[in-house]
Amino acid sequence: MGKFKKYYNDIDIGDEFITDSRQVTREEIIKFAQEFDPQPMHLTDDSAPEYFDGIIASGYHTIALATRLVVDCDIFAGTPLLGSGIDKVRWLAPLKPDDEIWAKATIKNKYLSPTRHNLGFITIKVKTYSKPEQLILIKECKVAVPLQPPS
Repeated sequence: MGKFKKYYNDIDIGDEFITDSRQVTREEIIKFAQEFDPQPMHLTDDSAPEYFDGIIASGYHTIALATRLVVDCDIFAGTPLLGSGIDKVRWLAPLKPDDEIWAKATIKNKYLSPTRHNLGFITIKVKTYSKPEQLILIKECKVAVPLQPPS
C-alpha cells in the first residue's frame, strides 16, 4: 500500500458514516458572526427576529461546523481530501446556542478523473442534525481522492 491508509477504491457508493456530536455555544456563534457574517440576528437576542426566539448561527458557520464533524469522523483514515465543490446547500432550520449537532455522510457518487490518472472524485451528501433529530442542513460536497498507486 502507498503512503495513505484509504484510497478511492476503498469507498463504495452508499457507504454511510455517522459523526460524533458537539454542542454549539452562544459565544462561538457570536465570535464567528463578528468575524465573518456580522448580521444582527447572529449577534444579539434583541436584534434577532421574533420567530427565531434569540440569536441563530450564521448558515456559513453551520456549514463550517458540519465540515469539521465530517473531517473529524475521518472517513478516509487520514488521507487528505481536496474539496472541489459544494452543491445543493439547503438550510432547513436554524442552529441555536446550546444545540447539540451531529451529521450523517453518505457516499452518493464516484468517478475517475478524466484528466488526472491518479485521482477519483467522490460526492458526499452530508445531512446535519440538531439533537435529537431536527434536520438543519443538507449539502453535497465533491472531493478529489487519490487512487492507490500500483504496487
